[in-house]
Order: sequence, then structure tokens, then C-alpha cells
Amino acid sequence: MKYTWLKRQNLFFLLFVSSYCLYANDPQAITWFKGSLEQLKISAKREGKPYFMVFYTNWCTPCQDMDESVFIESGLSQMANQHFIAYKVNSDESNRGGEDIARAYDVLFFPTIIVFSSQGELLERRSGFLSAGEMKTLLASHAVKNTTPPRTPEVVDITPAITPVPSTRPPGEAPAKTGSDGLYQFNLSRMPSQGYGLQVGVYADYRNVLKEVEIIQQQMNQPVLVNINQLGNRAVFKVLIGPFESSGDAEESGKMFKAKTGRDGLLVSLTNY
Repeated sequence: MKYTWLKRQNLFFLLFVSSYCLYANDPQAITWFKGSLEQLKISAKREGKPYFMVFYTNWCTPCQDMDESVFIESGLSQMANQHFIAYKVNSDESNRGGEDIARAYDVLFFPTIIVFSSQGELLERRSGFLSAGEMKTLLASHAVKNTTPPRTPEVVDITPAITPVPSTRPPGEAPAKTGSDGLYQFNLSRMPSQGYGLQVGVYADYRNVLKEVEIIQQQMNQPVLVNINQLGNRAVFKVLIGPFESSGDAEESGKMFKAKTGRDGLLVSLTNY
């Protein structure tokens, strides 16, 4: 009788362990980088891959929802594993540096996802729950154009010089169109640092700033502010809606922004800019 009970217990234990191993090695899940932040940056440069960091906490319900329903989506995990290095930061862990990393990147809301180029340039950041489709859209916009090939030994070009051929384009004919994002119209003026604003994005690539401003003006029809700041040795651009005379007006704008874009903004005092 005792032997039968032990056999049942051992069978239960083996089934439990097998189930855990299958879940832990789920081929559909995103593969998360396990080293330190510095090791992550070194690997990104060596492999020529952009990377993204997911900031979370143990008490964050949307973070848990993304773990359970988003990061295991096969299309997203395939894109992330093939084109990116993925890294999670537990912002509650002071002993492992997670709290310091979150503070260094000014992370106040969870989850926050920040995308970097392979050279460590901050490309885009998003806060709040993102669906698998929204995550794929975010990563797809940076998967190819911001991937730099791995470094190779320098090669000396010994190709003979080629004499330039004069242009055969008839006089007055416009040159062939090259790759371009088009034209943007500016009406620029410096604003005083007073009142309130709704911060909706932080970017290192100015092209993303232009696209964000265009979206806000089309969907919100409200004035937009851009703050130029410094993160380490790189310039970063903070995009804000405003200014507003009161925090209540800024909060109402935040609700409208959430309703139209599904994204959360950060209420800020412009005296800090």
C-alpha cells in the first residue's frame, strides 16, 4: 500500500516537472536576454540587432496580462526573436539593479517598453498595456531600418578610380526622386516654461518626432510642444500636447488622447522643461 502511494506521488511529481519544463521552453514565447544591461548592449552591437526593454513590477496587473497573453503570441515572438534582442527589467528589484535602470530611463508607469537601435540609440517608448498587434506594429517600424550589420574587419578598396560620366539628363528636367519622408510645414516659436502639458512620447530619431506631431495634429487638433533634452551623450526629443493653464485641462486632453489612440500620456508641469 505504501509502495503504491509512493509510485503515485512520484508519477505526480514527474508530470508536474514535465509540464513546467514544457511551459518554460515554450517555442512560441519570446526569448529574453538573461545577462546584465552592459552585456545586452555589447551583444546588440556584436549581432547588429536593435533591442527592446520591458519595464515591469511584481504588482503590475497589465504587466502580468502581457506576460500571459501578448509575449506568447507566435507572430510577435517570431518577430522579436528573429529581429531583436528582448530584455525585461523588474523595476522592484533594487538588489539586482532594476530600480536603478528604471530611474535612469525615467520610467514612471508600468509596463513601459523602450526600443533601441543596435548602437543603443533610444528610438521609441510606449507606456501602458499593448496588445500583440500593437507590439508587432511597434517593433515592425524599427525591425529593418534600424538594424545595422555586424562589424566586419576594415577592407581597403583597391578598385581603380572611375571617371564620372557626365549627366545625360536634358536641361530643365527634374532629377529622379530619391527616398524621402516628404515635406513638413513648421510655424515655430519658443514657448515659456509655464502651465501644464501631456507628454506622449520620447524619441531619439527626429523622423519619429515629425510623425508623432502629425498624428496628434490630425487626431487631436491641439497645439504640440517639442522639448530637446540630453540623455547621456545623445539628444532626445520629448513630444507634449499643450500648453494648458490647469492640470485639469491637461487631464481632459489625456482622456481624449487615450480614447483616440489607445495610449496613455504623462501629465507634467512645464516649469520642469
